Amino acid sequence: DVARRLGHRLRGIGMASHFLLAAGQGASEIYVDPFNNGGLLSRREGLALALRGQDSPRGTMAGLTRRLLPVFDKRATLRRMLNNLKQIYLKEKDYARALAAAERMNMLEPNDWRNLSDLARVQAELGRFSDAAESLSAFIERAPAGTDIRMAENALKQLKSMVSGAGKPGAAPA
Repeated sequence: DVARRLGHRLRGIGMASHFLLAAGQGASEIYVDPFNNGGLLSRREGLALALRGQDSPRGTMAGLTRRLLPVFDKRATLRRMLNNLKQIYLKEKDYARALAAAERMNMLEPNDWRNLSDLARVQAELGRFSDAAESLSAFIERAPAGTDIRMAENALKQLKSMVSGAGKPGAAPA
């Protein structure tokens, strides 16, 4: 958006563990690497970065570019940024910030079942057991067939117990 406001058309390129910006079209396309002080890369250099020493797969330059340097729309870019922030905050055990990122992801993609699992975890860490139970229920409903949800079902039982008061400190055992 900053580039757009300055009159430039850049596209986000979402690679595994890296993000680039693309400028130009066709043979004149170049890539900006924001993680390398804004260094400029040719298409070949961008593909080499995407491959990171792996053998080059077969295909045309255009086909490899589409597959290895996929263009992200604004929504996909925002989703990736929020997910990266959430993962950083989870690693740092900064649950308040992780919650903010997970909640924003949930607004953006309410059916993202993986995020619902993280959201439930963070809510539970912050003592928001009712919210965590709701998020975990949504996770269980939306998880694709074949997903092992036994741990989530057990955690949901514990959360419901805590919400009803049976899991609170000083409560009489059931």
